[in-house]
Amino acid sequence: MTDMQTALEQTKNKGFSIVEVMVVVVVVSILVTLALSAYSTQTTRPAIAEAIQLLEYQSKQYVELYNTAGSLPKNMTDTLIATPNTKYVNQIYAGSYSSQGTGMFLYAVLQDNLGFGVNNRVVLAMIPSSTSRMITYYCGQWQPGFYVPTQYLPANCN
Repeated sequence: MTDMQTALEQTKNKGFSIVEVMVVVVVVSILVTLALSAYSTQTTRPAIAEAIQLLEYQSKQYVELYNTAGSLPKNMTDTLIATPNTKYVNQIYAGSYSSQGTGMFLYAVLQDNLGFGVNNRVVLAMIPSSTSRMITYYCGQWQPGFYVPTQYLPANCN
């Protein structure tokens, strides 16, 4: 009988307890969440890069205007200047960002399918120097809560 009891006890202890199974489920869930977050970031960055590339292309005409006229457009309200309607970018707007008209901005409105909701814009600002004929660029977020979160921006955006 002792051998039979020992054999029964050994077969009872071969399974997993519910606590062990729950720990494994929690760990796997955490790993899946981290992987999906990283994947989402890596698939969204090309959209932002495309938007910035289109903004840089559009900014060239304003740089030419600045080089010939000596200033950027002043008191310009948000004006639709392009509707590329690409896979990622829906529209591009231009406007002056100060009452003095010292600089201007371009921003791209991203397609809704990227999941940013109202935070669906990337901005490229052009700020002319007051002492030289150089233009400084700023890309990324203009106002938090209205533009793409900073973790999706490329490293060359400040």
